[in-house]
Amino acid sequence: MAALALLAVAASPALAATGTPKFDRCLAQNGLSAPPADQARQAVQVCKTVRVTKITTYAWTLTKTPSPAAITLAPGQSAMVTYTLAATATPTVRWVVDGDVVVRNVGAGDASVARVADTLRLAGGATQSTVLSSRDLTLSPSSSACPCVCPPEESFHYSFTVDDPPATGTNTASVDWSGKASGSSSFSASVDFTDGPATNSAVYFRTATLTDAYGAPPTGLLVGVPDRPGPFVLGADQPSGLSVTLASQIRNESMACSTGASVTDTATLTSAAKPEETNRPTSSGRPPAVTLASSAAVQVTATACRATENQQPPLVPAPTSQPPQTPAPPSVPLASSGQPPPAPAPQAGIASTPVQPPPVAVAAVPSPSICVTPALVARILGPRTVVAGSQVTWRISVRNVGAALARSVVLSNRLPDGFSLVRSSPRARFGSGVATFRLPNLRSGQTATVRLTMHASRGVSGRRLQQARIVTGCGGREAAVAPIRVSAVAGAINPAVTG
Repeated sequence: MAALALLAVAASPALAATGTPKFDRCLAQNGLSAPPADQARQAVQVCKTVRVTKITTYAWTLTKTPSPAAITLAPGQSAMVTYTLAATATPTVRWVVDGDVVVRNVGAGDASVARVADTLRLAGGATQSTVLSSRDLTLSPSSSACPCVCPPEESFHYSFTVDDPPATGTNTASVDWSGKASGSSSFSASVDFTDGPATNSAVYFRTATLTDAYGAPPTGLLVGVPDRPGPFVLGADQPSGLSVTLASQIRNESMACSTGASVTDTATLTSAAKPEETNRPTSSGRPPAVTLASSAAVQVTATACRATENQQPPLVPAPTSQPPQTPAPPSVPLASSGQPPPAPAPQAGIASTPVQPPPVAVAAVPSPSICVTPALVARILGPRTVVAGSQVTWRISVRNVGAALARSVVLSNRLPDGFSLVRSSPRARFGSGVATFRLPNLRSGQTATVRLTMHASRGVSGRRLQQARIVTGCGGREAAVAPIRVSAVAGAINPAVTG
């Protein structure tokens, strides 16, 4: 009888071939068609797979430095400020050993599995162990007709992290069980930490995106668009590309005398959590996305202000608001009448202009008493659908459709949310998200055109609004609005960078 029982146990692995697909697949992954010889007569058998992955994670830092850090500006004066954005990427390498342990019952009756463990032993002497199951797990015989109340096999996943491994190691799974018979089984596999083209690997944060933007400038200051608006793509394996230099103008438009303010500029670095993968790396332990911000402040002090409140500001252009200082016959009346210069003595040759010379000289300068409001028409020309992450150019035309001359024409364009200004023609003054242009005087029928090229952030989508506003001397006003629909980019990063 004992011999018959022994034969039954020895034959049972063959009966299990169709009932334990996970176990058979584990054997095949180890290059085996049958369990190792030391498990051939065991009622409960164990097999394991081993996968080694090299994981490189880059840690980023970001600094932003202005030069100069403090400037002094008189009213109407501008200064160029240079910003250096420096990023560093420091790699950390660790190895992950993971896989599956599969246990099956090939005996004649149910088996109670009490403990499943896995141990990693490195050549350097270090050991890591984990208990995968410490509960009583009942396995039916693999020869039973299934579906079974209890499965004939069970699998368990394990994972170890190794920071500085030697070249090799050994990974061993063991199982303790009881039933009609009791015992233990183990299965060992070698671990190879050799780094080569076939190595499973995952790299996190090797590349990052850098954006830069200004906040709202203090009252009385205008901040120009940076000469390189970005965004910039940085690569950890390209050290020369980890430093970006930007330049921007700061202008004292109307800052109060003897006061100061700070112009703050913020750079933001982002990197997605999705790794660069080679072969079939482990998917466990993925870190979250990276977002870093660094701000730089330039201190601006107003100077060269007027001495008293009763004096005129020194920057009021005297030639356009006062008559000529020379007591000789003024040049302006001659231009307005188109007549040759009169002789020094009074003559009647200009009787067609019976106005006293002083009033004529003042009348040649634009005055509210003779101001005529011009009639303007503005249009925004360009695409109505934009793909996120792309650059698009719009044209804004302003036409004088009336008879009066349009003087002191100023066009202001508010950038849609999520857009940044790349370049413009003519060059704009930029602040608080508004690009401002001073246009030439427009005679009747004349048209002036402004071109703006903008970049739509990769994270923006939905409806946006392009808004233009035109004001002139003598109270002329006009506005134009154009809706824009932004199509989102699949898988886009939505950075927190602004500025």
